Amino acid sequence: MANYYKTNAIYNSLPYGENFIWVSGNAWILIYGDKQSNPKIITLVYGKSWEKQSHIIEFVKFLSKNVKLPILFIEFNDQENHLIESVLVSSDANNYEEISLHALKKLFQKSGLDIKDEACAKYLNDKTSSAYHVWQRNSLGYNITVSDIDLVRLHNSKYVELIELKRSYKEVSDWKPYRDDYANFNLLYRLSVSLNLCFTIAYNQRVTKPNFSDIKEPLSIFEYTITSVTKIADKITFQDFINGIYHVYFSSNTKYENVPFCNIEIADLEILSKITTRHKEKAILELKRRNGN
Repeated sequence: MANYYKTNAIYNSLPYGENFIWVSGNAWILIYGDKQSNPKIITLVYGKSWEKQSHIIEFVKFLSKNVKLPILFIEFNDQENHLIESVLVSSDANNYEEISLHALKKLFQKSGLDIKDEACAKYLNDKTSSAYHVWQRNSLGYNITVSDIDLVRLHNSKYVELIELKRSYKEVSDWKPYRDDYANFNLLYRLSVSLNLCFTIAYNQRVTKPNFSDIKEPLSIFEYTITSVTKIADKITFQDFINGIYHVYFSSNTKYENVPFCNIEIADLEILSKITTRHKEKAILELKRRNGN
């Protein structure tokens, strides 16, 4: 099986199965959109060896149902040195049909994506990427946008936030999202808004010398809207990230009016007062200001 690069310090340190979910192993929740970053189809793409996560399948179905977009579960052979020229596809994760890569392109076109009808080559798996991703990069053209969902936050057993994880060599206070990524961010933002979920970008630093290593804290958090980004928390601790303390600093106070966790109400002051965080007093003052106290 290919050696996928799906892990980092954030995934490794999160309390799995409590307040967060994410795809582990050689699988990806991919959102395909048009050139204007409008979502068109929801997919879960995974290698044959993937140990299926039922809560991920459930989440993908939730996305499709609530944004009223088609869904595809796509399974490919992920053995090393394996040439793929077909995949298994399903609309319900139960009944699968084997189709060619060319036929898969036709399904994407049917969903409204502007994909050129070109012959598909066979693609070889390697140790740094999947054969599916290689095919995607080389066969679907430049008139689409594609983003994967990195992390999902839950609150009271409900999905409340999509989190894009970013990391690079830059210091936490110096990094900011690159404009080249805005098209992908726009796609995720539009998906989030249609679901009434928060969309944020979380950044942590990585180092490569003397050894490669992620640094899980501090983190910077950014609020993103269409082609606009605002840093709402700088150098917060990993525990503050888990607790979502940064949500009280959202500038768009009405954007997520039906999501209490993203637009914290006065009733949550008691909860907030019990959280151990160096930002607690500032957060309490902000909540009181919002509620006219």
